[in-house]
Amino acid sequence: KQKTAYEIRNCDWSSDVCSSDLLSNIVTTTLGVIAVNDPPLLDLDADDSSDPTFVNGFNTTFVEGSGGTAIVDADVSILDPDDGFLESATIVLTNRPDGDEVESLFMDPDAAGAAAAAGITVGAYDPTTGTIVLTGTATLADYEAALLGLRYNNTSTTPSITLRTV
Repeated sequence: KQKTAYEIRNCDWSSDVCSSDLLSNIVTTTLGVIAVNDPPLLDLDADDSSDPTFVNGFNTTFVEGSGGTAIVDADVSILDPDDGFLESATIVLTNRPDGDEVESLFMDPDAAGAAAAAGITVGAYDPTTGTIVLTGTATLADYEAALLGLRYNNTSTTPSITLRTV
């Protein structure tokens, strides 16, 4: 809270004269400031190289039998106007047309090790909700690196060509 004092002078506007002898009492205003915690801004493909029309998103293709494909581009970006750290990230594979048993998200083992070293815990993938959760206070850059290690996989021998949303 900040206190501000105001001085009000008594002026005769007909003659444009203000007298310092005619000062009013000093009044105080108390101003409360409420800070807003703005959410972080995530851009999965900062230079939009995967698809210029897909703002903040990332467009990629999964190849059957590949063992997994990245869900973000190499230039993933997290900005937070309030803080240089994140505490968690929740990643959800919202549609799984081939079924919960064959479609999944996972963290590349090397990236999982780097995330752990940065203080980020990679939770187990939950096939019933399609969710994987990252937790732990770490820098935005550390979370960007962790996101780079996330992969989508589908072990179906006949995967549907329906677009997936992560």
